Amino acid sequence: MDRVGIELHTRRAADLPTLRALHRALEQAGESATLSVASGLPCGSAEGIRSGPLPCKIRVLVESDADPGPRPERLVVIEDRLAPPRASSDSEQLSDTLASADLVLVPGPARARHLASRVSGDVVGCGLARLDELWRDREGARSRARRELGVPENGNLVLYAPTADPVYSAVQVLGNEVAEVAAAGWLALILPQAWPSEWVERHRALVARIPGLALLD
Repeated sequence: MDRVGIELHTRRAADLPTLRALHRALEQAGESATLSVASGLPCGSAEGIRSGPLPCKIRVLVESDADPGPRPERLVVIEDRLAPPRASSDSEQLSDTLASADLVLVPGPARARHLASRVSGDVVGCGLARLDELWRDREGARSRARRELGVPENGNLVLYAPTADPVYSAVQVLGNEVAEVAAAGWLALILPQAWPSEWVERHRALVARIPGLALLD
């Protein structure tokens, strides 16, 4: 079997959005990369994804405890979490895959500083690949979304997509930051993500009485 240059490999379907975003970015940079999934993962060759891992020069994985497969020349691991658990704790147990990677890509500088002395390779803070599409305005999507939301083209908008908490509302988690953003004339838009119905209702009530706060539901 021929060896590919860059393989974007996953054993979890949930990681595909991140790897697809990275695949698009590499293509735009003129780099060739191959998407592959572990044998048996229900993604299908119809989507242009090969069964892997493949013989490759560079393998890119989203961090997990899964076996990364035969060691490539260089192993790149992506941490696809905004707030990794125990992100500043020396007691955090790192997976063998993460600890032995040649390059680790993390969302931000705090996590990069924490991991710098704990993994064998380089650590770089570079954001989240799956959010890259939010920064691109393809086919006027930004203007269209602003029109549908009733936000002026020159208006300031912040999007907040928290995980539902059984005790605290998104506004309570942000606290003074929400008040400061709204008072400054920004629209703080909260995006529910698999929220239970009671959490959605709680935030609808908050939105009704707090100017500058909106719920995208």
